[in-house]
Amino acid sequence: MVSSTEQLGALDQQTTQALSNIEKDAEELSIVARAVADAMHKRAAAATAAKIAAAQKAAAAAAAAAQVNEEVPETPVQPVVQAAPTTTTTTTAVRAQNSGRLIIAVISAAVLVLLLLISVATVRSIMGPIRRFMNTTRRLANGDTDARVGRGGIKELDTLAQSFNEMADKLAAAQATTSSIRDSSRRASMNARAS
Repeated sequence: MVSSTEQLGALDQQTTQALSNIEKDAEELSIVARAVADAMHKRAAAATAAKIAAAQKAAAAAAAAAQVNEEVPETPVQPVVQAAPTTTTTTTAVRAQNSGRLIIAVISAAVLVLLLLISVATVRSIMGPIRRFMNTTRRLANGDTDARVGRGGIKELDTLAQSFNEMADKLAAAQATTSSIRDSSRRASMNARAS
């Protein structure tokens, strides 16, 4: 009975140490998760900036091409009255220039909306798993030994979830061992008192 009590004390210390290690690991996990989220956010921002620059270059090239097309001289037609063709040519050039600007504006607006949607989707894909980690860590700290993080998402977060779940499994096994030894010790103590 004394040895069982000593074993129980040792296991209790090991469990306390394991819980302390889990709290430290949870803090480190939180730091790593935030670092991954920051890295993914920076990667998304860089990709967004690159796409905006490419869209602006494409819009500038389209504008230059439209301007070159407008500057191509037309073959003169010998009109009877010279005023009418000059007015028509000027009106056509102004309309072509306005339509080119409108096309550039529409393309730029569409690219900006697309980039905004991509940025929002990227941030959500990172913040969702991080929230799951935080909730699962809270549940595990409150004694829910069945708390596990769902896997999926980007590679780094999936690997992190797998490591977290392995840690939670080891903690649950340690708590189960401690509980069974505690129960055995109680039974032995009760049997000793009854004798």
